[in-house]
Amino acid sequence: MMRGRPWLVLLTVALFAWLVPQRAAATHVDDTWNYSVSLNGSNTVAIKVPVYDEDGADCWVVDGKLKMKVDGVETTLFRWQSETDIDNDDDDLDCWFQTWADGYITITQGNSSSHFVLYSSDGEQKRTIYANSDGETYDVTAVWRVPHNLRGKTITSLGT
Repeated sequence: MMRGRPWLVLLTVALFAWLVPQRAAATHVDDTWNYSVSLNGSNTVAIKVPVYDEDGADCWVVDGKLKMKVDGVETTLFRWQSETDIDNDDDDLDCWFQTWADGYITITQGNSSSHFVLYSSDGEQKRTIYANSDGETYDVTAVWRVPHNLRGKTITSLGT
């Protein structure tokens, strides 16, 4: 039983809560579980990445890169960058894509059946991305078809 100074306990608890770092509210583009790279069959790699989150903090990916290493040589497999002047009332947005890898990448443009094929020789490509069913988040799904010259080799993801 505490007598005489219950305010001291309350003050200590309040100070402790104030001093403990608070976790910032993460957005769709910050949450790691919204990013995935996985083997999709025997010769394709599926990549899913967020592009934009208009809810709350209004965040987008400025310069996303997925790098890989094959036989000691590092290259950027997939690069995406959303526009930065986004009106959060829009239903779609522009995004730029590029690859330096052999083979090709088929990119699905958000929550749609629209897609295009990206080769390293294409340079940077600009496409429209459509909102997910929630109307507030935007994702891109890309499938890289591993070319014959890389099949059977160890490919290591170096992250973003």
